[in-house]
Amino acid sequence: MKLWILCKYNNSRNPNEDDLVINCGICKGMDTLNSIKVILEEYCDEIEDIVYPECNILKNVLNKKY
Repeated sequence: MKLWILCKYNNSRNPNEDDLVINCGICKGMDTLNSIKVILEEYCDEIEDIVYPECNILKNVLNKKY
């Protein structure tokens, strides 16, 4: 299964039905990091790949946190 982190405002990808999806809104002040953390804790053994959007804001925040 894949974990898709999709931009809530610029989403052009179509994940499979069985994949997990988080709609990122970090650029608009939404708390996306807690959602990512909870999903990773809950499904870490089942997630084979993580697909991130091309977003410098998200990349910078994740680099600082992890």
